[in-house]
Amino acid sequence: MKKKKKILLVDDTESNIEILVDLLDRKYNLLEAFDGQTAIDMANKNIPDLILLDVMMPNMDGYEVCKKLKKNKKTKNIPIIFITGKTDEDSIGKAYKIGAADYIGKPFKAKELKARIKTQLKIQTLICDVKQKTNKVTTLLNNAGQGFLVFDKNFIIDDKYSKECEKYLGSNMAFKDISNILFENNKKADKFKHWIADAVNMKDSIMQDSMITLLPNEIILNRRALKLEYKILEDKKVMLILTNITDKKKLEKKFEKEQSILKMIVAIVRDSDIFYDTKKDFEDFIKNKNDYIDKNKMPFFNINKLYRIIHTFKGLFLQLFMNDTAQYLHDIESKLAEFLENSKNIVNNQLIEFLDNIEFDSFMQNDLNDIDRLLGKKFIDNSDMMLVDIKMLKNIRSRYKNFIDANNLCDDVSKKIYKDMKLLTQKSLYSQLSPYARLTKQIAQRLKKEIHEFKIIGNQKILIPNEYKPFLKSLVHLFRNSVDHGIETQEKRLLSGKDEIGTISCSFSYENGILQIIVSDDGAGINVEKIKNKISKEINVDNLTDEEIYLYIFKDNMSTKDEISEISGRGIGMSAIETELKNINGTIKIKSELDIGTEFMINVPLD
Repeated sequence: MKKKKKILLVDDTESNIEILVDLLDRKYNLLEAFDGQTAIDMANKNIPDLILLDVMMPNMDGYEVCKKLKKNKKTKNIPIIFITGKTDEDSIGKAYKIGAADYIGKPFKAKELKARIKTQLKIQTLICDVKQKTNKVTTLLNNAGQGFLVFDKNFIIDDKYSKECEKYLGSNMAFKDISNILFENNKKADKFKHWIADAVNMKDSIMQDSMITLLPNEIILNRRALKLEYKILEDKKVMLILTNITDKKKLEKKFEKEQSILKMIVAIVRDSDIFYDTKKDFEDFIKNKNDYIDKNKMPFFNINKLYRIIHTFKGLFLQLFMNDTAQYLHDIESKLAEFLENSKNIVNNQLIEFLDNIEFDSFMQNDLNDIDRLLGKKFIDNSDMMLVDIKMLKNIRSRYKNFIDANNLCDDVSKKIYKDMKLLTQKSLYSQLSPYARLTKQIAQRLKKEIHEFKIIGNQKILIPNEYKPFLKSLVHLFRNSVDHGIETQEKRLLSGKDEIGTISCSFSYENGILQIIVSDDGAGINVEKIKNKISKEINVDNLTDEEIYLYIFKDNMSTKDEISEISGRGIGMSAIETELKNINGTIKIKSELDIGTEFMINVPLD
């Protein structure tokens, strides 16, 4: 029989505990505590799988209980869900800051509480599974077989070597050149010989060790992954130690996949609104994809339009760690890039045929299957939510406004109803921008860069119309570029005399009908000369100011990167921002200074 999960209920009001017991008793093993200290003692003695914690309690409130549990090694990993009547944003923010897994306001809905408990327990189970797999990888490494051989300064292998070597490199290796066995590529073999010779001839042991670090430490040979270690012997010979790490690599790959899935699950549960919104928008795009080909426009225009849409979707799916979906879109981008290079020979009907031949419906399937497996189909369909058409709400509001005007109604009740109806089609700007702070941190980790954690600063009551949604989504490219192009590696920052951890900030304000959003970083700044070199073939750059030059980063296919990655390099993301800004009559200004940083100032009209 499956063992019940253990949940600790903490509330100073007995009736509240009784409600939770009636709701959860059959499915879970419940523990009860009526004050903070008792809860801490019970959690230490009998580690629960989850804690449901009240905030308002005498002597020690829920926040203090949470802090103490998170400082304790035994209890720090227990997920904590706050259940409280304090539902203001400051209280919620404080809870998450000190380590809460979730936050539910009173009075709560039974279905919602059960669903959130189930989600947190599933996430905790996944984390345990990942840890177990990591331990298995370590065990394999500790018990891996090894091969030993020695070669001289001419790279000739001695006649004595371990039998394990023959498994990896083949038989009859004696008196053969080791570089020719390890590398089929002559350039790699020559580099290997050069580095070995330098290391062997280096008299300083510290410098010798440094040279050894330049040597290849892993290779794929005969369908095996081999780890290479080097020991320089007294007679200028070199011992090569080979370890078969094929199984380790396979497990690492599986581990990385499971870790990626776990990150996706956490991201979509935490930002479920973004998940549902992005999923729906992408499905709408698939349904109406051919409508994006304007036959009255040149193919170049249509290709660029598709390019921007696909690139923005890719950024949004990467934000949710839906990596398989993002990879499909990355491949479509590559094909569109080929179309752009050959746009003079492309006709619009070819673009329509291209779109028709893409199985867009299957793009999300791998990721959705993982979500279904871990969270259930009900989560994906979101069947418990009542979906309302925004256009229908607007029509109702418009009709009500006409009714007010026709009957000369100016009472406070009528005004409030109209205002409340307007709010139904709007969301707070703060809620729309907040996920980008977390996204930026994630991108930095992917790029092996360090940035300080930051919060979006601005009036949390400012609402934004639904029509501004495409523009806000396009800002994903601005935050990505701030990390990728702006923030330098820790080594470069230290050499420049900067704090090794970079800083990115975002704030917004509203005054006199204008909404202003400012995104800044203390990174490398924009290299004007690089941009000039890119555009000088098409226009005369001599009379342009730096501020005018900066704006060219928003032009299609403008990128100063040498390589294309899943993060950036296409030169299309920033142009998506400019396109969406034009749609809402917005403007953007840039201030930048080399090795100091860059500031983007966006102004959009907002009634």
